[in-house]
Amino acid sequence: DTFLKKSDKLNPNKFHVIPNGFDESDFESNLIQTESFDVTYVGSISDSYNPIVLFEAIKICFDKYDDKRFFLKMVGTMPASIKVQLENIGLLDRTIIEGNVDHQRAVEYMRSAGLLLLIIPDVSGADGILTGKLFEYIGSGIPIVGLGPKTGKAFEIIVNLGAGELFERNEKSKIVDFIDESINYWIQMGMIRKVTNNRNIFSRRNQAQVLSQLFLIDKL
Repeated sequence: DTFLKKSDKLNPNKFHVIPNGFDESDFESNLIQTESFDVTYVGSISDSYNPIVLFEAIKICFDKYDDKRFFLKMVGTMPASIKVQLENIGLLDRTIIEGNVDHQRAVEYMRSAGLLLLIIPDVSGADGILTGKLFEYIGSGIPIVGLGPKTGKAFEIIVNLGAGELFERNEKSKIVDFIDESINYWIQMGMIRKVTNNRNIFSRRNQAQVLSQLFLIDKL
């Protein structure tokens, strides 16, 4: 949309967007059931992501339970300042920090999570940010809880697929409710809630088919 606005001479019918996607083979096996409920973030994070409200909501939910079966897992590159935030709100003792891992291990972390954290950086133009992580999260079938603008593309995709929820940074009580509901489902059902949606529209196989159809149309 931003590109098309640069000139009134551009015909929108001549442009097609095929977003990033996921490899179906990464998520063919069953979810990995664990004895803990892990809220997991996979990928790099920096201060511009402004994740504090999400950490505070997680802390509120974890504090409702006496046992230690609830963990925040941070997988990937994380600056010391984010670790300080976790320590200041009292969540560090429930946080497992893992450095960079290979792709297969990253997928295993996704498939064993109770919830997957998605954080859109708190920057200008955030509504247009679509990280590759979003599509792998969708491929995993694990519900997403995230921060980001509700005017953005990420929100549109998550809501349309029923893949989870994306919240604004002033909606902490709603984030708490969503996380708590997911934890209660796990406690009562003894299993992680799996998202059942048409996520395969973002598989690379399907995207290749879309691209081939566009080539055929162009030749007509």
